[in-house]
Amino acid sequence: MFTERARLYGRDGADLIVVPRASSVNSVETFFVAGRMAAISSGCYVVSSNKVGKVGESPNFCGFGYAIAPDGSVMGPMTDTDSPLKVVELDFEAVRRQQKEYPCYVHEL
Repeated sequence: MFTERARLYGRDGADLIVVPRASSVNSVETFFVAGRMAAISSGCYVVSSNKVGKVGESPNFCGFGYAIAPDGSVMGPMTDTDSPLKVVELDFEAVRRQQKEYPCYVHEL
């Protein structure tokens, strides 16, 4: 997930960016930060799921899905193996408001 792509999604009218992942225990923090940056740069909600477990020689996939609000704030705790499903309520008017704020309103050169 790249912030320039997320920014384009927001400019094209997206309200929600969905990011399925297969990331290992070692990369959870990186993807979490990337999700927050995608929300901030697009003004959209960002939700992500992640594979859980290990198959053969594959990395240990750790779960830890998340939901990020359009302002980059975290919407409750991440999922884990004990609580693999989270339900969040989305307010699409919050997207409209956030997309009028910095950095979303800044036009490209």
